[in-house]
Amino acid sequence: MAKVFPVYFAMQTTLPLIMVLTYPAPASFPTLSGVTGVLDPTNRWSVATPLSGAFLTALANLVVVGPATTRVMRERKEQGRYHFIRYKESRAGQYMLIA
Repeated sequence: MAKVFPVYFAMQTTLPLIMVLTYPAPASFPTLSGVTGVLDPTNRWSVATPLSGAFLTALANLVVVGPATTRVMRERKEQGRYHFIRYKESRAGQYMLIA
């Protein structure tokens, strides 16, 4: 998971940008393709706002959520390792008494 999340979040961040760059122009206005088409006042609420929202949330995932998730996963793995060793040490004395 720690290796998959950064790749997924990076793709999630770049895809809205690719969509902005490759936005198709309507047949009636062939000059409104790409960034100019997205920023056109007629497309501001129907195209630019959803794409910018998708980009900003994906960027937050990449910069904030991804590193926090990786940090928590590492902490829990270390915590599990510590508790497993403590459990093994506590059980070792019982096994010696039986043998």
